[in-house]
Amino acid sequence: MMRKHSFTLIELLVVIAIIAILASMLLPSLNKAREAARKTTCTNNIKEIGTSMMFYLSDNDDWYPRYGNMPVLYEGVATTLGSWSTVLAYNRQLGSYKPLLCPSRYGQLYTNLPVQDILKKVFQERTFTTYPSVWGQISYGINWQYLSYARLSQVRRPSATIQFAETVDTASENGRGTHYVRSTAHSTRVGDLAAMHGNQVVTGWVDGHVTSPSVKARDREAIYQSDPFRNGNSDGNIDNHFDLK
Repeated sequence: MMRKHSFTLIELLVVIAIIAILASMLLPSLNKAREAARKTTCTNNIKEIGTSMMFYLSDNDDWYPRYGNMPVLYEGVATTLGSWSTVLAYNRQLGSYKPLLCPSRYGQLYTNLPVQDILKKVFQERTFTTYPSVWGQISYGINWQYLSYARLSQVRRPSATIQFAETVDTASENGRGTHYVRSTAHSTRVGDLAAMHGNQVVTGWVDGHVTSPSVKARDREAIYQSDPFRNGNSDGNIDNHFDLK
């Protein structure tokens, strides 16, 4: 007859210690894999937004919308829509709220409700003048200084001109994004570029391609000292990838 073997307390502690060591070794790899997946989602989001913008340009004689508070006729009444993304949604060039949000920012609150829940409701009910400020809490901003109300033909180098990028609107790097991106760092950090996935900024270009440039560090000074963002305050410079040249 076989004798049952019971773990001693020491044996149990050893097993727990081994599991803890293995978990600590695997956790960084799991975190990297998670961020890589989220970065892929952001890349696809900006590609979809870029395609939606091309549809808008095609329907509007190649003119970009205003980056925010754009005057329109909404259901026959003159009003303003919160941002360029509201305009795309209202005109049905953008059919879902999902491309507007980085997965790393799900759960961010607006008036005590998750941003994604409000946007989902707005898209389902097509009530685009409700919660007008929520459109300023999306994850990706347009190159507002140069593309707002610009014409596509003014962009001389579409493959080298930034159209959209990940942004931040608070001093926290994990804060909400906003609907416009600045060409240079601002004291408030509203509209500054954001490196949400490691030291990379997912960036969409006017011609539709998307890249993830690596930056020196995640703080705003390092981001704006890194290519292709570092010459944003130098109009006409061939290495300024914000202006239209």
